[in-house]
Amino acid sequence: MKKVLVNGTIITMDDASPRAEAVLLEGDTIVAVGSRVEMTALAGDAEVVDLHGKTLLPGFIDAHGHFTLQGMAICSFADARCAPLGKIASIEDLIAELKRYDAEHPGTEPFVALNFDDTLVREYRMPSAADLDRVSTERAICVLHSSVHMASANTKAMTDAGIVDETYQVPGGTVYFKNGKPTGIFEENAMAPFMAYLGMPGAIQQFEQGIAKAADSYFAKGVTTVCEGAGDNANIQMVMRKSEEGELKLRMIMCPLIYGDVPEKMGASNPEQMIDGPVKLVMDGSIQINTAALSEPYYKQHPTRKKPDDYRGFLRITPEELKPMLEKIVDARRNFAIHCNGDWTIDAILDTFASLENFEQAKCGRNLLIHCQTVREDQLDRIKQYNLLPSFFPEHIFVYGDRHYETFLGPDRAERINPVGSALKRDIIYSLHNDAPVTPCHPLSLVKHAVCRTTSGGRVLGEAYKIPVYDALKGVTINAAYQYGLEKMLGSIVAGKKADLVLLNENPLTCAPETIRDITVSRVWAGGEPVWSEAVPQA
Repeated sequence: MKKVLVNGTIITMDDASPRAEAVLLEGDTIVAVGSRVEMTALAGDAEVVDLHGKTLLPGFIDAHGHFTLQGMAICSFADARCAPLGKIASIEDLIAELKRYDAEHPGTEPFVALNFDDTLVREYRMPSAADLDRVSTERAICVLHSSVHMASANTKAMTDAGIVDETYQVPGGTVYFKNGKPTGIFEENAMAPFMAYLGMPGAIQQFEQGIAKAADSYFAKGVTTVCEGAGDNANIQMVMRKSEEGELKLRMIMCPLIYGDVPEKMGASNPEQMIDGPVKLVMDGSIQINTAALSEPYYKQHPTRKKPDDYRGFLRITPEELKPMLEKIVDARRNFAIHCNGDWTIDAILDTFASLENFEQAKCGRNLLIHCQTVREDQLDRIKQYNLLPSFFPEHIFVYGDRHYETFLGPDRAERINPVGSALKRDIIYSLHNDAPVTPCHPLSLVKHAVCRTTSGGRVLGEAYKIPVYDALKGVTINAAYQYGLEKMLGSIVAGKKADLVLLNENPLTCAPETIRDITVSRVWAGGEPVWSEAVPQA
């Protein structure tokens, strides 16, 4: 069945022909794009879809996030979000919420709370094991920081994991002790025993049952292609099964974590729906918990997790460990995506990349640097030289910008956090991402913050690094498609591409930039099929 979409503002995101009057669809494909007269002549007896003057764009692409973790946050786990994003304002509020959750979800299986932020509560600290023991001493409990780079665990969880004294030490991780006993606070690789809770059968089952609800949270923001940026086998297999059964209409880019050997490709029966992404590595941590690896010390050290004044974070993977990993990935003809927040980390990656035996082959790939938040100008020159592709996190400017300025990085480094404008000046193909559930998936919010660079406190960080609205839209459409090798299928409204489309109630190119985030989604099509409407939301 053909459809012709008319009577709207059509932004194609195709530089060769950025505007159109009408789009002709047949099945899951865009057949033609052009004037209303041309498309009507081609359409024959096609269904006419009146856009009522609204703005049509290609479906947004979630360039990096964690669909399964976001889905579990919606369907499976306790909500520990702190004000202003949530309702937790103190450790006491957290304990009360965990007690409520425990009562409503009785059982013996461990439970997890997501999205706690120690910098947003009155005590300015993570909960200790003693705090969490007030909820239960019989059931293991884990509270994950919103960055997913730090966790708290109660005594039951630590005992189950065999963590009882200072013999538990993990390379690339930190455990906090008091009088020889673990306090219940763990960073980076030391979190591994508790991260395993994310793969519990009960949690995955709840997520599987609610996967349509999780998908709708993305459709509601105009997203038609989602990234699982750190997939493990259990979650990949579950999501692939739901997709093949037709219950998941989102396109999924699956980036498997590397554990020794290079992961096999998924071999999905619907490879245009379940897309093999690059192999994921996590090189450092998070700026807001002081574990990202910086070339200079943190501006202020954390008041309750004491470190030396010259502390600058640490690498989870050493350059000596990274080199053989990358060479294996390149030899397997796969691409890689490396989590890197700190500029020390980016130096280590660039130096290692340049030393690869298969360097020339590696330069031909679509290899991603995820977050890249404190990247320097000299590093961007090397990124361009090596054909690497950064994905930036401009939501951080709004959510954490004031604390970057005042606490984590200080004024100078905070000014150039996520310098998308510097990448644009070099013609580097960048994307923008939310890293959900670290921040909720919201592409138009990313566009706003890449354009305006305003913090939640009203401070503008880095006037020189602002970019135009159209270039910001590229970061969630065609550029994101390019980074994953999907530019022939997705990312712009061009004949021959998939009919993944989003209809907005306002035009982001003509509204006031500070209001872009507030634009609402009217309708969404995935593969030519209507999957979401503001008037009749799906299940």
